[in-house]
Amino acid sequence: MTFVGAFKSFWKNYFNFSGRASRREFWFVVLWNVIIGAVLGFGLGLSFVGMMASAVSYGDGFSASTVFVSLFGGLLAIYSLAALIPSLSLSVRRYHDTGLSGWWFVGLYVVNLVIEWATSGLVWSVIGLLVSIVMLIITLLPTNHFLKQAEE
Repeated sequence: MTFVGAFKSFWKNYFNFSGRASRREFWFVVLWNVIIGAVLGFGLGLSFVGMMASAVSYGDGFSASTVFVSLFGGLLAIYSLAALIPSLSLSVRRYHDTGLSGWWFVGLYVVNLVIEWATSGLVWSVIGLLVSIVMLIITLLPTNHFLKQAEE
């Protein structure tokens, strides 16, 4: 799978929660999303700095930078929302490729969300970090890792 081919496949399999996704496909898409997020985030940051500088210099709250903050912020929000479901489906397919059910991803993801939103404190933060590390390790495993382990 090529770098561009992985990104095309990502959008083509928008609602595909069955099948498999190789490590290469998964990490190419992660790289694409990091690049797109970084470019839009950098544009948003620069626009925000420009807006603040113009407000301090001229005393007004509106400038061309305000338009750019809205533009980059809106594009980042739209891209993030558009990529949410295909990112979830890609992760489920990646778990399938390691030999795990997609329900493992769903369970770990929900546990992480609950820990982030509903809890506070050092212990819960450490548990959330450990769950995130487990999720990362699973995406790094080779194809059929858990199936091979069960056969031995």
